[in-house]
Amino acid sequence: MANAASKTNLNPLSYVAYGGGNLAANLLVTTASTFITYFYTEQVGLSIGIAGAILAGCRVFDGITDLFMGAIVDKTKSRYGKARPWLLRLAIPYFLACLMLFSSPMTGGIADVIYAVISYVLAVCIIYTGISVPYNTLSMRMTKHQGQRTLLSVFRTFFGFGGAALVGSVSLKVVAALGGGRLGWTLMGLVYGILGMLLYLLTFKVCKELPDDFVLGDQGEAEKPKATKTSTRDSLYALIHNKYWILLMTTTLLSFISSGLTGVNVYYAQFILKSTDYMGLITLCSMLPIMFGALVMAPLVSKFGGRNVCVAGSACSLFGCLIVMIHATSPVFLGVGLVVKCLGVSALAVCGFSMMGDTVEYSDWKFHVRPDGLSYSAITFGEKVGAALGTVIVSGLMAATGYIQKAATQIDLALFGIKAIFLYIPIIISIISIVLMSFYDLDKKYDQILADLKARKASGE
Repeated sequence: MANAASKTNLNPLSYVAYGGGNLAANLLVTTASTFITYFYTEQVGLSIGIAGAILAGCRVFDGITDLFMGAIVDKTKSRYGKARPWLLRLAIPYFLACLMLFSSPMTGGIADVIYAVISYVLAVCIIYTGISVPYNTLSMRMTKHQGQRTLLSVFRTFFGFGGAALVGSVSLKVVAALGGGRLGWTLMGLVYGILGMLLYLLTFKVCKELPDDFVLGDQGEAEKPKATKTSTRDSLYALIHNKYWILLMTTTLLSFISSGLTGVNVYYAQFILKSTDYMGLITLCSMLPIMFGALVMAPLVSKFGGRNVCVAGSACSLFGCLIVMIHATSPVFLGVGLVVKCLGVSALAVCGFSMMGDTVEYSDWKFHVRPDGLSYSAITFGEKVGAALGTVIVSGLMAATGYIQKAATQIDLALFGIKAIFLYIPIIISIISIVLMSFYDLDKKYDQILADLKARKASGE
């Protein structure tokens, strides 16, 4: 692997500042995904049908904006680089997005619906997308070292899942501490917005981009020939013909679908474990292993390669589901199985993100095109589409198997549907992921690709 020590090495603060950017992201996106439906129905007074329609409609638009933002990043030219300037430009709008999302005119009429649509589109579909796509792209523009990219992804994963766990566990308490009701939710948005803005500004300040067309020389030093212009059409062509990007993106999409299936967790706790009190156990055993599993990924990737770690992670997730299946109603088997499963999830959470940069280097080598922004915009696109598909699977399969709302008990077929979403579908996803990643052999070629790129740039091609 290209991990030679040189002046291009990142300083320790770069990793912390980069991870802080993902914590900032979760202050908006996790809060929105976890609590916005509750806010719309219990505070604003919208019906569950209208709230669901708003979120479903916005998801479609949201996925499209990711791809547009990826193309914009690729076209950006500034003294700060391509991705980094957007963190500065959108830090204050991000603060306003957090504030507006959990506010409402509270008229009890159509104005509430209109405000909900406009505020959600602006906050999540435009401003969050506008800052998250450049943030994701930034990691591959900070370094070409696989080891350093992996370490950036480790910090991103740790801070991201840590932020998600924090938001999920304290937000209602924050609202209550700030007075409760509509004002409490608005003030919570204010606090989260300020914290997110400051974290993004820290990321902007500390995390610097490499020059365009940077390649690794002998001892990893910078070489910078003249930059070339690339059209969006060329970038799209390179993406859809890049077999490694297709394999990695498909595997990543499957992982996001699996994440979207977690909407069934509360039903599993209530009807399989017989108490919603087990939601705390499920949350801790799902989040903590990913956070701390991420911390050991860098040495594993350095020794075995990203692809092999991803395959092992999917196998670990599969094994974890099988442990739960041994005694599906046992909290002990559930806890142990979830820890094993989510340790496996941490592998793809870290490696999938860092390996995306490797596919861009392959695109540069194979097609003479570097679709930096579009490649990473596909991650947020896949995250949103995958989560939406997971949600559709949860609601669709539960409805198809006869789940009855507000019923104290459920028929056997409905219980099977809950188990299928919680266990059987994740098993299928793990198996497919193992098969897909078995065809990914870019790790073996990466050093030679960098060497070829260095020679090509030096020759003036």
